[in-house]
Amino acid sequence: MPRTQQRKLENLAGKLGKCRRENTFLDGEDEDVKAVESLEDVDRVLKHLADGDVERVGYKVGLNLPEGAFRGVGLAEPFTAPILKGWVVGDGAEVSGLYATRPGIAEAEWGFIIGKDLPSSTSPMDLDQVAAATSHLCLCIEIAASCMQGPSLTLLQKLSDHGLCTSVVVRPLCPTAPLLETETGLEVLAEQDVSLSVNGKRVVGPAAANPLKELHRLIRLTHSKGQGLQKGDLVITGAVVKHVGLKPNDQVVASFQHPTGDELVHVKCSIGAQVPSKL
Repeated sequence: MPRTQQRKLENLAGKLGKCRRENTFLDGEDEDVKAVESLEDVDRVLKHLADGDVERVGYKVGLNLPEGAFRGVGLAEPFTAPILKGWVVGDGAEVSGLYATRPGIAEAEWGFIIGKDLPSSTSPMDLDQVAAATSHLCLCIEIAASCMQGPSLTLLQKLSDHGLCTSVVVRPLCPTAPLLETETGLEVLAEQDVSLSVNGKRVVGPAAANPLKELHRLIRLTHSKGQGLQKGDLVITGAVVKHVGLKPNDQVVASFQHPTGDELVHVKCSIGAQVPSKL
Protein backbone atom coordinates (compact mmCIF):
# COMPACT_ATOMS: atom_id res chain seq x y z
CA MET A 1 0.00 0.00 0.00
CA PRO A 2 1.34 3.50 -0.83
CA ARG A 3 2.46 5.39 2.26
CA THR A 4 0.13 8.28 1.39
CA GLN A 5 -2.89 5.94 1.45
CA GLN A 6 -1.74 4.34 4.70
CA ARG A 7 -1.27 7.75 6.33
CA LYS A 8 -4.79 8.83 5.30
CA LEU A 9 -6.32 5.72 6.87
CA GLU A 10 -4.37 6.31 10.07
CA ASN A 11 -5.52 9.93 10.05
CA LEU A 12 -9.12 8.81 9.58
CA ALA A 13 -8.92 6.52 12.61
CA GLY A 14 -7.65 9.45 14.68
CA LYS A 15 -10.40 11.76 13.44
CA LEU A 16 -13.12 9.19 14.19
CA GLY A 17 -11.78 8.67 17.70
CA LYS A 18 -11.80 12.44 18.26
CA CYS A 19 -15.40 12.65 17.01
CA ARG A 20 -16.40 10.09 19.62
CA ARG A 21 -14.64 11.90 22.43
CA GLU A 22 -15.88 15.36 21.51
CA ASN A 23 -19.35 14.50 20.17
CA THR A 24 -18.72 16.01 16.73
CA PHE A 25 -19.34 14.98 13.13
CA LEU A 26 -16.88 14.23 10.33
CA ASP A 27 -17.73 15.57 6.87
CA GLY A 28 -18.05 12.81 4.26
CA GLU A 29 -16.08 15.00 1.83
CA ASP A 30 -12.98 14.81 4.06
CA GLU A 31 -10.01 13.55 1.98
CA ASP A 32 -9.18 10.89 4.57
CA VAL A 33 -12.75 9.52 4.39
CA LYS A 34 -12.43 9.26 0.61
CA ALA A 35 -9.30 7.11 1.07
CA VAL A 36 -11.55 4.18 2.09
CA GLU A 37 -12.09 2.24 -1.13
CA SER A 38 -12.15 -1.44 -0.10
CA LEU A 39 -13.01 -3.75 2.76
CA GLU A 40 -9.27 -4.09 3.40
CA ASP A 41 -9.16 -0.31 3.96
CA VAL A 42 -12.04 -0.65 6.43
CA ASP A 43 -10.10 -3.35 8.29
CA ARG A 44 -7.01 -1.12 8.45
CA VAL A 45 -8.99 1.80 9.94
CA LEU A 46 -10.65 -0.51 12.48
CA LYS A 47 -7.26 -1.96 13.42
CA HIS A 48 -5.83 1.53 14.00
CA LEU A 49 -8.83 2.31 16.19
CA ALA A 50 -8.41 -0.88 18.21
CA ASP A 51 -4.64 -0.35 18.52
CA GLY A 52 -5.17 3.11 20.01
CA ASP A 53 -5.57 4.03 23.64
CA VAL A 54 -8.95 2.29 24.03
CA GLU A 55 -8.95 -1.38 25.05
CA ARG A 56 -10.70 -3.93 22.84
CA VAL A 57 -13.17 -6.08 24.78
CA GLY A 58 -14.72 -8.11 21.98
CA TYR A 59 -15.95 -8.25 18.39
CA LYS A 60 -19.15 -7.83 16.41
CA VAL A 61 -20.43 -9.49 13.25
CA GLY A 62 -21.98 -6.95 10.90
CA LEU A 63 -24.25 -7.19 7.88
CA ASN A 64 -25.05 -10.86 8.43
CA LEU A 65 -27.31 -10.87 5.39
CA PRO A 66 -28.94 -13.94 3.84
CA GLU A 67 -26.62 -15.96 1.64
CA GLY A 68 -26.27 -14.37 -1.80
CA ALA A 69 -27.26 -10.87 -0.68
CA PHE A 70 -23.75 -9.55 -0.05
CA ARG A 71 -23.03 -8.51 -3.63
CA GLY A 72 -25.84 -5.97 -3.43
CA VAL A 73 -23.88 -4.06 -0.77
CA GLY A 74 -20.45 -4.65 -2.26
CA LEU A 75 -19.25 -7.32 0.18
CA ALA A 76 -18.35 -10.98 -0.23
CA GLU A 77 -19.54 -11.88 3.31
CA PRO A 78 -20.26 -10.25 6.69
CA PHE A 79 -17.52 -8.12 8.20
CA THR A 80 -16.08 -7.98 11.71
CA ALA A 81 -15.34 -4.96 13.87
CA PRO A 82 -13.85 -4.55 17.35
CA ILE A 83 -15.95 -3.68 20.38
CA LEU A 84 -14.02 -1.20 22.48
CA LYS A 85 -14.06 -0.59 26.22
CA GLY A 86 -16.65 1.98 27.19
CA TRP A 87 -19.12 0.80 24.55
CA VAL A 88 -20.56 -2.01 26.69
CA VAL A 89 -23.28 -1.08 29.18
CA GLY A 90 -25.62 -3.10 31.35
CA ASP A 91 -29.30 -3.93 31.09
CA GLY A 92 -31.49 -0.87 31.69
CA ALA A 93 -28.77 1.68 30.89
CA GLU A 94 -29.34 5.05 29.30
CA VAL A 95 -27.37 5.33 26.07
CA SER A 96 -26.52 9.00 25.76
CA GLY A 97 -23.94 11.48 24.51
CA LEU A 98 -22.86 10.69 20.96
CA TYR A 99 -25.80 8.36 20.41
CA ALA A 100 -28.45 10.96 21.23
CA THR A 101 -27.30 13.49 18.64
CA ARG A 102 -27.82 11.68 15.34
CA PRO A 103 -30.14 9.15 13.68
CA GLY A 104 -29.39 5.60 14.75
CA ILE A 105 -30.79 2.10 14.76
CA ALA A 106 -31.21 -0.69 17.31
CA GLU A 107 -30.67 -4.40 16.68
CA ALA A 108 -31.47 -7.40 18.88
CA GLU A 109 -28.58 -9.88 18.97
CA TRP A 110 -27.39 -12.98 20.75
CA GLY A 111 -23.98 -12.60 22.35
CA PHE A 112 -21.35 -14.99 23.70
CA ILE A 113 -18.64 -14.61 26.31
CA ILE A 114 -15.51 -16.45 25.22
CA GLY A 115 -14.39 -18.93 27.88
CA LYS A 116 -10.74 -19.45 26.89
CA ASP A 117 -8.03 -17.79 24.84
CA LEU A 118 -8.30 -18.49 21.10
CA PRO A 119 -5.01 -17.30 19.60
CA SER A 120 -4.75 -16.84 15.86
CA SER A 121 -4.38 -20.20 14.14
CA THR A 122 -4.35 -21.62 10.64
CA SER A 123 -6.14 -24.76 11.88
CA PRO A 124 -9.90 -24.35 11.35
CA MET A 125 -12.26 -24.95 14.26
CA ASP A 126 -15.48 -26.91 13.78
CA LEU A 127 -18.83 -25.88 15.28
CA ASP A 128 -18.46 -28.16 18.29
CA GLN A 129 -15.06 -26.65 19.14
CA VAL A 130 -16.47 -23.13 18.76
CA ALA A 131 -19.40 -23.92 21.06
CA ALA A 132 -17.08 -25.45 23.66
CA ALA A 133 -14.97 -22.27 23.65
CA THR A 134 -17.89 -20.19 24.97
CA SER A 135 -18.72 -19.71 28.66
CA HIS A 136 -21.93 -17.64 28.77
CA LEU A 137 -24.85 -16.68 26.57
CA CYS A 138 -25.99 -13.04 26.58
CA LEU A 139 -28.95 -11.01 25.37
CA CYS A 140 -27.83 -7.84 23.59
CA ILE A 141 -29.06 -4.67 21.95
CA GLU A 142 -26.60 -3.04 19.57
CA ILE A 143 -27.04 0.70 19.03
CA ALA A 144 -25.57 1.76 15.69
CA ALA A 145 -24.98 5.32 14.48
CA SER A 146 -22.36 7.23 12.55
CA CYS A 147 -20.00 10.13 13.22
CA MET A 148 -19.94 10.77 9.47
CA GLN A 149 -22.45 12.72 7.44
CA GLY A 150 -22.79 13.64 3.79
CA PRO A 151 -24.75 12.48 0.74
CA SER A 152 -21.81 10.88 -1.06
CA LEU A 153 -20.72 8.44 1.66
CA THR A 154 -20.30 4.84 0.50
CA LEU A 155 -21.20 1.81 2.60
CA LEU A 156 -17.52 0.96 3.04
CA GLN A 157 -16.76 4.48 4.25
CA LYS A 158 -19.62 4.24 6.76
CA LEU A 159 -18.36 0.87 7.99
CA SER A 160 -14.93 2.34 8.72
CA ASP A 161 -16.66 4.44 11.40
CA HIS A 162 -16.12 1.90 14.21
CA GLY A 163 -18.16 -0.65 12.26
CA LEU A 164 -21.14 1.65 13.01
CA CYS A 165 -21.21 0.21 16.52
CA THR A 166 -21.71 2.85 19.19
CA SER A 167 -22.98 0.91 22.19
CA VAL A 168 -23.80 -2.66 23.20
CA VAL A 169 -26.35 -3.23 25.95
CA VAL A 170 -25.68 -6.61 27.53
CA ARG A 171 -27.61 -8.88 29.88
CA PRO A 172 -25.81 -12.15 30.70
CA LEU A 173 -28.40 -14.92 30.51
CA CYS A 174 -26.90 -18.28 31.43
CA PRO A 175 -23.77 -20.46 31.18
CA THR A 176 -23.51 -22.28 27.88
CA ALA A 177 -22.29 -25.58 29.39
CA PRO A 178 -25.80 -26.89 30.27
CA LEU A 179 -27.01 -26.02 26.78
CA LEU A 180 -24.13 -27.95 25.23
CA GLU A 181 -25.29 -31.07 27.07
CA THR A 182 -28.67 -31.02 25.31
CA GLU A 183 -29.37 -32.78 22.05
CA THR A 184 -29.44 -29.59 19.96
CA GLY A 185 -26.75 -27.66 21.84
CA LEU A 186 -26.34 -24.03 20.85
CA GLU A 187 -27.98 -24.75 17.49
CA VAL A 188 -31.29 -24.27 19.34
CA LEU A 189 -30.69 -20.50 19.27
CA ALA A 190 -31.39 -20.46 15.54
CA GLU A 191 -35.00 -21.46 16.27
CA GLN A 192 -35.80 -19.10 19.14
CA ASP A 193 -38.24 -16.25 18.63
CA VAL A 194 -36.94 -12.73 19.19
CA SER A 195 -38.75 -9.40 19.16
CA LEU A 196 -37.51 -5.82 19.29
CA SER A 197 -39.70 -2.91 20.34
CA VAL A 198 -39.29 0.85 20.52
CA ASN A 199 -41.85 2.66 22.65
CA GLY A 200 -44.04 -0.43 22.53
CA LYS A 201 -44.03 -0.89 18.73
CA ARG A 202 -42.68 -4.37 18.02
CA VAL A 203 -40.78 -6.08 15.23
CA VAL A 204 -41.05 -9.85 15.59
CA GLY A 205 -39.34 -12.73 13.82
CA PRO A 206 -37.30 -15.90 14.13
CA ALA A 207 -33.53 -15.66 14.12
CA ALA A 208 -32.28 -14.46 10.72
CA ALA A 209 -29.00 -16.32 11.11
CA ASN A 210 -27.64 -19.13 13.26
CA PRO A 211 -25.71 -17.35 16.06
CA LEU A 212 -23.30 -20.26 16.52
CA LYS A 213 -22.45 -20.27 12.81
CA GLU A 214 -21.94 -16.50 12.91
CA LEU A 215 -19.56 -16.93 15.87
CA HIS A 216 -17.75 -19.63 13.89
CA ARG A 217 -17.51 -17.27 10.91
CA LEU A 218 -16.16 -14.45 13.12
CA ILE A 219 -13.43 -16.66 14.58
CA ARG A 220 -12.41 -17.72 11.07
CA LEU A 221 -12.31 -14.11 9.85
CA THR A 222 -10.35 -12.80 12.83
CA HIS A 223 -7.85 -15.66 12.59
CA SER A 224 -7.42 -14.99 8.86
CA LYS A 225 -6.32 -11.45 9.81
CA GLY A 226 -3.82 -12.74 12.36
CA GLN A 227 -6.06 -11.75 15.27
CA GLY A 228 -7.17 -13.93 18.16
CA LEU A 229 -9.85 -13.82 20.83
CA GLN A 230 -9.20 -13.70 24.55
CA LYS A 231 -10.96 -15.25 27.50
CA GLY A 232 -13.71 -12.87 28.59
CA ASP A 233 -14.22 -11.30 25.15
CA LEU A 234 -17.80 -10.44 24.19
CA VAL A 235 -18.91 -11.45 20.69
CA ILE A 236 -22.23 -10.26 19.29
CA THR A 237 -23.36 -12.27 16.30
CA GLY A 238 -25.54 -9.98 14.20
CA ALA A 239 -29.16 -8.87 14.02
CA VAL A 240 -31.80 -11.57 14.44
CA VAL A 241 -34.78 -9.40 13.48
CA LYS A 242 -35.17 -6.29 11.33
CA HIS A 243 -33.53 -3.26 12.90
CA VAL A 244 -35.58 -0.30 14.14
CA GLY A 245 -34.83 3.42 13.90
CA LEU A 246 -34.10 5.49 17.00
CA LYS A 247 -34.48 9.05 18.22
CA PRO A 248 -33.75 10.76 21.56
CA ASN A 249 -35.88 9.60 24.54
CA ASP A 250 -36.86 6.29 22.89
CA GLN A 251 -37.34 3.22 25.10
CA VAL A 252 -35.93 0.01 23.58
CA VAL A 253 -36.73 -3.58 24.64
CA ALA A 254 -35.45 -6.79 23.06
CA SER A 255 -37.30 -9.97 24.06
CA PHE A 256 -35.84 -13.45 23.58
CA GLN A 257 -37.37 -16.87 24.10
CA HIS A 258 -35.23 -18.65 26.68
CA PRO A 259 -33.36 -21.51 24.97
CA THR A 260 -34.43 -24.01 27.64
CA GLY A 261 -38.16 -23.23 27.62
CA ASP A 262 -41.04 -20.92 26.71
CA GLU A 263 -40.13 -18.10 29.10
CA LEU A 264 -39.50 -14.69 27.53
CA VAL A 265 -36.47 -12.81 28.82
CA HIS A 266 -35.70 -9.18 28.11
CA VAL A 267 -32.89 -6.63 27.83
CA LYS A 268 -33.71 -2.91 27.87
CA CYS A 269 -32.19 0.51 27.33
CA SER A 270 -33.25 4.10 26.79
CA ILE A 271 -31.84 6.71 24.43
CA GLY A 272 -30.73 9.90 26.15
CA ALA A 273 -32.18 13.32 25.48
CA GLN A 274 -30.91 15.39 22.56
CA VAL A 275 -27.67 17.21 23.35
CA PRO A 276 -25.88 19.85 21.23
CA SER A 277 -23.46 18.67 18.58
CA LYS A 278 -21.52 20.33 15.82
CA LEU A 279 -19.95 19.52 12.48
